[in-house]
Amino acid sequence: MGQETKGTCFSCHESITEAEARAHLEGCKAIEGDSEGFLLKVSSEKDPSLYWMFLGISKGATLHTLDQFLRETWLECTGHLSMFTIEKLHFSSHARGDFDKSPIDTQVGELLSPGLSFTYLYDFDNSTHLKLEVVSEWGHCPQGQIALLIQNHPPAVDCRECGKGADLLCDVCFGSICSACQKGHACKEHILKPILNSPRRKITAAE
Repeated sequence: MGQETKGTCFSCHESITEAEARAHLEGCKAIEGDSEGFLLKVSSEKDPSLYWMFLGISKGATLHTLDQFLRETWLECTGHLSMFTIEKLHFSSHARGDFDKSPIDTQVGELLSPGLSFTYLYDFDNSTHLKLEVVSEWGHCPQGQIALLIQNHPPAVDCRECGKGADLLCDVCFGSICSACQKGHACKEHILKPILNSPRRKITAAE
């Protein structure tokens, strides 16, 4: 069985598993917000057990707001294009008015419903694919906005030199290195960057 990560509830700071998340959120007394919306689960299509989060999104928020949130939380590096696909409709970040694209400033209350699953693509060259699921109606959203309710803990990564926990990533070989081993790393003209809690951690290191 592959690695799985736990996550932290940002309201009460309890550490919980992905399987426990919905029940926890429905019973958590520390959650604030009174706008009607949806409870969303977002996960990496490639590594769903490692990278996942739960959001509360107001029905008045737009797909553009969600796009910006995903960029800021997980994905952004150099401003790539992105696109949602919802029931065969495509909503592109940079194609407003395009005949085959729907406007990304559409409010999610017009598009989403409990039980619906849809996808998000970031960067058409080195693509990252996310799956989004509407878990339920949610009455604790910030007005017109999005609240990050739970996010996965950073996955454990071993240092390729000593086997201990790594916190740096080489932009040449994409090897994971701990701070203690960084001076002896073999790659020339390398740049070691912090390992991000992101499904794009290796792609971002190369950019």
